[in-house]
Amino acid sequence: MNKSDATIEEIIGDPRKLDAELQGFRKDSEILSSRKADLMDKYLKKWVAIYDGKVHANAPSLNAALREVDRLGLPRENIVVRFVDKNVRRMIL
Repeated sequence: MNKSDATIEEIIGDPRKLDAELQGFRKDSEILSSRKADLMDKYLKKWVAIYDGKVHANAPSLNAALREVDRLGLPRENIVVRFVDKNVRRMIL
């Protein structure tokens, strides 16, 4: 079977599970903006990993934060990772 013959479920998996994951990701992303001041107070100049509505890991380097994520057994594909800094850098891709 080639890719064009596959059903949506075969490509993306269970739509309900995907919806739940996307809703969780949206919630975690909103925490970055709604709690920005609080995050800056606690985690300035650190990488934070947010999952299921809370910060589970923070570290001075991305690699260290991801090692903590792995140690905790969190799914990397469902976490939001961000460097907390007062200076916002915009990247245009």
